[in-house]
Amino acid sequence: MLRTVTSITWFLKVTISHTILNYKWKINYLTLKWILEVKFQPYLRIFTTNIFQTKKIVNKQLRLRSYTGDIIEPLGYITVHVTFERHSAKLDLYVIENGGPPLMGRSWIRELNVTSIPCHSLSEEDPLLQQLRDEFPTVFAGGLGTYRSRMRFHLADETPVFVKARPLPLALRPRVEQELERLQREGVIYKVERSDYGTPIVPVVKSNGDIRVCGDYKITINKLLKEFHYPLPRIDEIFTALGGGEQYTKLDLSHAYQQVLLSEESQPMTAITTHIGTFVYKRVPFGINCVPENFQKLMEETLSGVPSTVVFQDDICITGRDKETHLHNLRQVLNRLKDAGLRINWSKCEFFKQSVTYLGYRIDKDGLHTDERKIKAIVAAPTPENVTQLKGFLGLVNFYSKFFSNLSSILKPLYNLLKSNVKWVWSESCKVAFDKAKELLGSKPVLAHYDASLPLILSVDSSAYGLGCVLAQRGADGVERPVSCASRTLNEHELNYSQFDKEALAIVFGVMKHHQYLYGRHFTLRSDHRALSFIFGKNKGIPQTAASRIQRYAVLLAAYNFDIEFISSAKNYQADALSRLPLKNEDNRDASELPSYDFSYLNYVEDNFPVTFQEVKSETIKDPLLSKVMNYVKFGWPPKVDTPNERAFFVRKECLHLVQDCLVWGYRVVIPSKLRSSVLDELHEGHCGIVKMKQIARNYFWWERLDEDIERTARACAACRALADRPAPAPLHSWAWPAEPWARINIDFLGTLNTARQRRSQQSH
Repeated sequence: MLRTVTSITWFLKVTISHTILNYKWKINYLTLKWILEVKFQPYLRIFTTNIFQTKKIVNKQLRLRSYTGDIIEPLGYITVHVTFERHSAKLDLYVIENGGPPLMGRSWIRELNVTSIPCHSLSEEDPLLQQLRDEFPTVFAGGLGTYRSRMRFHLADETPVFVKARPLPLALRPRVEQELERLQREGVIYKVERSDYGTPIVPVVKSNGDIRVCGDYKITINKLLKEFHYPLPRIDEIFTALGGGEQYTKLDLSHAYQQVLLSEESQPMTAITTHIGTFVYKRVPFGINCVPENFQKLMEETLSGVPSTVVFQDDICITGRDKETHLHNLRQVLNRLKDAGLRINWSKCEFFKQSVTYLGYRIDKDGLHTDERKIKAIVAAPTPENVTQLKGFLGLVNFYSKFFSNLSSILKPLYNLLKSNVKWVWSESCKVAFDKAKELLGSKPVLAHYDASLPLILSVDSSAYGLGCVLAQRGADGVERPVSCASRTLNEHELNYSQFDKEALAIVFGVMKHHQYLYGRHFTLRSDHRALSFIFGKNKGIPQTAASRIQRYAVLLAAYNFDIEFISSAKNYQADALSRLPLKNEDNRDASELPSYDFSYLNYVEDNFPVTFQEVKSETIKDPLLSKVMNYVKFGWPPKVDTPNERAFFVRKECLHLVQDCLVWGYRVVIPSKLRSSVLDELHEGHCGIVKMKQIARNYFWWERLDEDIERTARACAACRALADRPAPAPLHSWAWPAEPWARINIDFLGTLNTARQRRSQQSH
């Protein structure tokens, strides 16, 4: 959350020496959070005398992204000495050309042990809204609240499940330990000596370089917990309560589930196993399947009786027949949240709006309207530019042809373009037919209203340049009708993803686009990529050796209850058509779009690696085998490969990915043949022996026949051979006593006897 200062010039005068004012650059900082104002001036003193005259800007290649999704490219950074109260530290100060106001980031806050700061916003705020913030300061404070009652889990099977900690790469261990310490300081987890339950963690490398510690509960307690049968509100009930309103307010809870504490008997079930011990959650952790229904019950009990108010998970919508009634209802809701100990996420709330979008519908004083964005991917689909795109669109139309009559005559001009002897010419008749088909697809006979009692099916697909998804529901007659659809083009960074990652991104895009429909409900996820149906499957743990990006996706999807179903590309008509005719990105802040600067495990190991990633990248392209494997990763693997070296990669294809144009298998960098000797020399530098060399190598790099190369290197070293352990002595073997004479005859060989007579005989000759 950003808080801007009243005067940038004043802030520079009181905090940084006058030399900055004469400098052409303003100052910014990594990980935007908040900024100081006049009231904070007595507490902070930043001593950076003549920093631009005495400090050299270090040019570190880094791309930052603000909370609004904007790209920030710093010119570099300088190291400055900062003092706050009794805390002092040397910190990095990032310089942005023509940047905005000075900002302070989380690392400065952490190092200086800053706990609270009065802040001020320059934006002109509604006086009524400011009055509400002053009236309910704890609700608007942000951060984690603490709900008044605790959540309890119920076991269907009381047999504890304990899974020991998974091996953790050496380069990640310090970061994971820091994150565990932070969670302990904030009271989210605490350490225990022993536990009957244990869930292994998956350390997910976030796009900004931080580590998120996630428990892989799919393989442990999610199988043991009873389902919590609490009905989610029906759409007609929700909009009946909101009908007749003049203005609308939407409130979003901040880190909703983590504001709820766990009961004493439920806390041990959430135990996570790490390389430094076992920890237990005090607050509701991420990824437990019965939480959404539990949380819905808590929220409905909290807001029960407030008129013209509905709640769906962590989204609250309030209205009233007039402004006074609306304000009265809003105050009741805020008062209930205050009494319950809950806090809202200010940046995601909307106050006193003429219309709001809630659960896929637009609500205003005139009634309920279908959200145009639900069908925008169809009605605004671009004109096909080739036969492949046209075939995809016609497949989508034919899938819903049962709802139309005389469809073949409408589509005749389009079918004519598919004939082998016809040249591609997009005529006016083709345009009319295309527009008419889109109009039919977006009409009422095809599009269904969301019904919480019907099964949901989410179909997703990815093309080389776009993503597409369709959410449908199956009626009592077994017919599937679309509820909502979406598509978008891939950005410049995503175009370089492998096809495996693009298909995974399509899943995340579809789920996030339809979060309000899917969260807390069971649904079927259809994908035409078989490998993803195993990786994201219900009974499959989060893959330890998957790419950082895939791990983030798997952790995100762990909060949803779905069965993944493989469907052939030929039958995935709906999503395939939208992925081939995607809408252009109009909003760069799409919830499912990842930052273009993708921090990965490779950034952690580079400092301890004998070669740089630029060298690995350069030699990988030149290496005949690895360049071939790289193409397989990017564009898809063949059904089988021929050579043994290729087969070594083929069996690992699901965990091979590209990071900064380097091949990586899980956490291990694949080293090109030209660099292997230098890597082996560095590995053997300490003469630690074959076994230890293999253990270290498994934390950092890999190539085909790596173990054989390590053994050959160690055996070729004279020092290692001299210090090697003596082979174990062979045990003495005694012959069995013979049962009768001549039962066994032992014969030995004796060389030629060179007697004195033989020597004289040889000399005489």
